[in-house]
Amino acid sequence: MTTLTLEKRIRKNKKIEGHLYQNLVTHLPPQPIRDRSMFEKYSSILDALAKLLTRDIGSDRAGLEIYFGAVSHFISEYEKGEFSLESPAAEDMLRFFMEQHKLKQDDLADDLGGQPVVSDVLNGKRRLTRDQIERLAIRFNVTPWTFIKMA
Repeated sequence: MTTLTLEKRIRKNKKIEGHLYQNLVTHLPPQPIRDRSMFEKYSSILDALAKLLTRDIGSDRAGLEIYFGAVSHFISEYEKGEFSLESPAAEDMLRFFMEQHKLKQDDLADDLGGQPVVSDVLNGKRRLTRDQIERLAIRFNVTPWTFIKMA
């Protein structure tokens, strides 16, 4: 689904094959903005979401508010010029998702192999394995590439 189609459906307040939040995260996951094109896509989506969030949208509200907050942060950073063309480290993305979902290290212990492993990953002492990345991608409904640093 293209960003334009996604935006049109948001503007029309139509569900997109289920939960709107999940579809937004799948098709346009929150991530640092690297260029003007990404900035324009995210800005357009947030404009549509801002209007949608003024209405009664039922069960999608909580997820959309989380998404709105996450993407707003990246837009703000881009506008300040405080962005990097480098992708964020896995531990930064994990920390971001933990904050957005109000999770503690213990909440991810089963996914990563114990609380000490979570701590080591967050402190940059240990890298995520392929299996851990796959579990995190499923848990947060994002692509596995979200947790892979691209140089």
